[in-house]
Amino acid sequence: MNSSNIRPSARYWLVVVLSLLWYAVGVFNYLAQAYMTDETLVSLPDEVQLYYTNLPAWITAAFALAVFGGLLGSVGLLLRKKWASFLFLGSFFATLAQQFHSFFIQDFIEITAEKAIMPSLILIIAIYMVYYSRKRVAEGLLF
Repeated sequence: MNSSNIRPSARYWLVVVLSLLWYAVGVFNYLAQAYMTDETLVSLPDEVQLYYTNLPAWITAAFALAVFGGLLGSVGLLLRKKWASFLFLGSFFATLAQQFHSFFIQDFIEITAEKAIMPSLILIIAIYMVYYSRKRVAEGLLF
């Protein structure tokens, strides 16, 4: 049976749309952070200013790889391409590096304790997208 003959379920398309939206918001957040003006930075609380001013370039690069890789992986799911799983895997490793820095090096959780759930949620979604895309490849839905 040809892989292109397998029809995706409604749940598949729901995951694709949610993934596209999730990573599009991530790209927007990356661009807002990467191109933040000095006026915007000064308007933030002191702890957040300190976080952004001490952010190493490799973390900004990891952020870009995570969200752009995830967005392209989502496009791959939309097109039902096998390479989507590789992009999600790369996005996961970039997310892992970024969250490692936030949790253990920069101490981001102490700065924004009320937002401690978001970094964990980002990591969980990255793991899920790797799992989901690999499972769809194994099923023959992605070709």
